[in-house]
Amino acid sequence: MMTVAVQTRIDFSTHALERYRERVGIALDLESVRARLLALAECSELTPNPPAWLASRAREESALYLLIGSDIVFPLVYGREPRTWIAKTCVARGSLSDAARHRRNAANAARRARRRRR
Repeated sequence: MMTVAVQTRIDFSTHALERYRERVGIALDLESVRARLLALAECSELTPNPPAWLASRAREESALYLLIGSDIVFPLVYGREPRTWIAKTCVARGSLSDAARHRRNAANAARRARRRRR
């Protein structure tokens, strides 16, 4: 049996970079975060299935997932170029639960509505 290495390019959306910076807690500019993630992606796992901790709470499925360690996941979507994938966001194990996220979003929406009424 013979395997063939396929060149795959991964890029990160601005949203994914911001979420990684926020969830991992590093104080770097976005270009430094991008460089760090590109280096990490070289030795990370690509899989068609999300880890179990994400599968039960994911709102959308992705075609492919980039796993950095066991706690950081980037859902990937097809890029415009052949064999190119774009990380659309970053999800970290232990981040907000769906219920906590719903409460936070409802509180933020109420706060915005109050400001608009003023």
